[in-house]
Amino acid sequence: MIDLDASLSGEMFAHVRVILGMIVALACARLLNGFSQLIQSSATRSYMLIQTGWTIYLFFSLLSFWWFQVQLSQLDLWRFNHYIFLIFYVSLYFFICVFLYPDKVEPGSQRDEVLIRRRKIFFLLLILLSSTDIIDTLFKGIHYFQYLGSYYLLHESMFIILALIAVFVRNRYFHLSFVLFAIIEEIIWTARQYSVMS
Repeated sequence: MIDLDASLSGEMFAHVRVILGMIVALACARLLNGFSQLIQSSATRSYMLIQTGWTIYLFFSLLSFWWFQVQLSQLDLWRFNHYIFLIFYVSLYFFICVFLYPDKVEPGSQRDEVLIRRRKIFFLLLILLSSTDIIDTLFKGIHYFQYLGSYYLLHESMFIILALIAVFVRNRYFHLSFVLFAIIEEIIWTARQYSVMS
């Protein structure tokens, strides 16, 4: 008889990785598809900068997510709540990508203006994503969390605070500055911590 309450071995990660990879692929496809349509549109290029910036940020963030989830293969035991949590985590990426590139946009709309008008849900989803990343890091073990150091919490905290401000601010220059900061910080963080997978 199968014990449904039993923990599963670390080999379970190969099984989990399949569905994670499918959702990551869907999110990447949404980003690349949306961006290809964006650059083919007749919209003024200067009004696509914010959306382009978040596309770059999310693309790098998705690649980082996929690369570093391999650390989960080191978990000795797997439980169903870990599995559900990871599906929720990666699904957040997909929903953010769908929100960045919705199925329908009014013809002639300035894409950055549409994003700024709908900013509350977008940035709240990004806040939820960063918060989920902290929990995911704890799932990998307290030693892994300590290995990342205090800069990790600073990195995530700064992003959450700026995203919270972005929920309430409509200023286009703030949003341009924020997305530029987010891209640079993501590159620095990745290069600092993960240039070589140990």
